[in-house]
Amino acid sequence: MKKEIREKLIKKRDNILVGKRKLSDEKLIKNLEKLDIFNEAKKVFIYVNFKSEVNTKILIKKYLFNKRIFVPKIVNDKMKLIEIFSLDELEKGNFSLLEPKGNNYYCGSVDVVIVPGLSYDLKGYRIGYGKGYYDKYLTKGEYKNSIGLCYEEMLSEDLYSTLNDRNVDFIVTDNRIIKSKKDNFIITTSVKKDKELENKAKNFAKKFGVKYIVREKNTISRFLKFYKNLFLVYKNKLIFLSENNKFFFHLDTAMLRIKNKKEPILDIIGEKKQSILDATMGLCRDSIVLSYFGHELTALEKNKIVFEIVKDGMKNLEIEDEKIINAIKKIKLINIDNLEYLRQSPDNEYDIIYADFMFCKKIKNSDNLNSLEKIVKKSGMTEEFLTEAKRVARKKIIIKAHILDNIFQKFNFKRIRKSGAEFNYGVVELKKDKNEDNIKNI
Repeated sequence: MKKEIREKLIKKRDNILVGKRKLSDEKLIKNLEKLDIFNEAKKVFIYVNFKSEVNTKILIKKYLFNKRIFVPKIVNDKMKLIEIFSLDELEKGNFSLLEPKGNNYYCGSVDVVIVPGLSYDLKGYRIGYGKGYYDKYLTKGEYKNSIGLCYEEMLSEDLYSTLNDRNVDFIVTDNRIIKSKKDNFIITTSVKKDKELENKAKNFAKKFGVKYIVREKNTISRFLKFYKNLFLVYKNKLIFLSENNKFFFHLDTAMLRIKNKKEPILDIIGEKKQSILDATMGLCRDSIVLSYFGHELTALEKNKIVFEIVKDGMKNLEIEDEKIINAIKKIKLINIDNLEYLRQSPDNEYDIIYADFMFCKKIKNSDNLNSLEKIVKKSGMTEEFLTEAKRVARKKIIIKAHILDNIFQKFNFKRIRKSGAEFNYGVVELKKDKNEDNIKNI
């Protein structure tokens, strides 16, 4: 795959007219000199250009007496750094590249490394010449900043990248300076993949605005050496890995609550079928339980990662219980901030609005909640949320919160206690239904 891309890129760059390349080189160098990190750098590691590459000899010659200049030399298939003081110190070496004649190798760090590449994408990943010398150097991290030089017309929207590829901090072209975006996570697939799975992963990468990295045969533990967070795309599920936590969709306690048939929130809602807005979807377990018992559910989730994982998990859930499958299918999922959704909703749109805000205290034995906290910004009840909820709900607002949370007193919710649990429900009655049983303490 990379070989084919590389061949096309070489041909494309070789076809740029010499006069145009020369003009682009001048513009590119002027842009490079606008970067403070380059101007302030005392030690610069820079490649010596070859064929249709950006002409770095101009830079080397210009800064030989203002900075310490180091250039590469390949020795026993390893890239070494050698300081030079004149272009006359160079001679043809490996791959017909100009290399220093001497062997006074430098083993320290540099302020800036200028990296060659056939093409760069906007995240700073590149297609090089296939030997991996610079990726290995960038992995060692013996530099403060890295810069890729690239003609504007050679930029790519997104490049084929593997785990061994390292991105640069800045890309300088003849038109602009681009600071590479550091993604919070990257996307990859299972080891066994087909075109359909790869396209699915690429679509998620585009949706989230992050990088898709080809899995190849690399283990997850190896990925985690380079990236703190991974979004894994499998055929029937999505997984988000963050440090020692793992987040994915599964029914878990929802199944127990359904089988138990003594779900406390059902007593609070009443027996009649209600239209319910679940303002804090999370893993969607509350919505699934309520839908199973006949209520009409709309579930909101602001976080895109959580939303997509849960949506995909619900779609691909493999269980034999058709009633649960049908209950899941009936739930309307919306990726939106709950307050934003309430603001745009008509008065009295739902019978009940339900919210399970992130707990103020850790819940014991709740790895799913703890993993969720890694990727979801906590948000609590606000006066505006409650005001909008009272407008949009016809009958009740129900919340669930930790027993130590002050949300019940602060917002005047009637506390419904659940014996032995670390959480309670709270209710605000908006319009009492005469046919509905009185809510009893649980």
